[in-house]
Amino acid sequence: MNVAQLHLILNHFPIVGFIASFGLLLYTLWRPSREVRTVALAGMVISGLLVLPVLITGNASEEMVEHLPGVSEGLIGRHENAADIASAVALIAGGLALMTLILQRWAPRFVKEGLAATMVVGLVAIVTIGWTAHLGGAIRHPEIALAWNAGGEQGGEGGERSEGGELRGGGMGGTSLLPGLGGRSESREGHDRDDD
Repeated sequence: MNVAQLHLILNHFPIVGFIASFGLLLYTLWRPSREVRTVALAGMVISGLLVLPVLITGNASEEMVEHLPGVSEGLIGRHENAADIASAVALIAGGLALMTLILQRWAPRFVKEGLAATMVVGLVAIVTIGWTAHLGGAIRHPEIALAWNAGGEQGGEGGERSEGGELRGGGMGGTSLLPGLGGRSESREGHDRDDD
């Protein structure tokens, strides 16, 4: 197993952990339970810490994939920038969850405020980690990128064409390598002209 494979495995844990922990916290608003709340907050602390190995393996993975054919350096850059933001938010959410756990034991009257702050930042963490994962997936999965660049018009912002007319980068999420996308109408017109 190389570092890129490890990154692909590890990056699932923070998002799943945050979603599950956030769901448990919502449950405790409906049916208050100190035990469930403690598990949820602990899960959020762990999920926040799990972004660190994801970030480390992601940086190492960049060295492996950035020179591969069909990989958009622009998309890698967007993924990396999003990862920096998501990691910071996740660590803040984990820190707030830890603070709320401490408050729960030593200053219970402040738990509601700590819980509210943790849930707000936890929700932001879910969104930012999810967006980062989307950008990471689009690096090598054209079908993901197509969802954000369905028309393929000149690749959108940052789009590039290789010598063979393949579209790289571009669009809202960018693409990794989409043979013929965006060039279909041109090649079709050329084909029609050949037939005449």
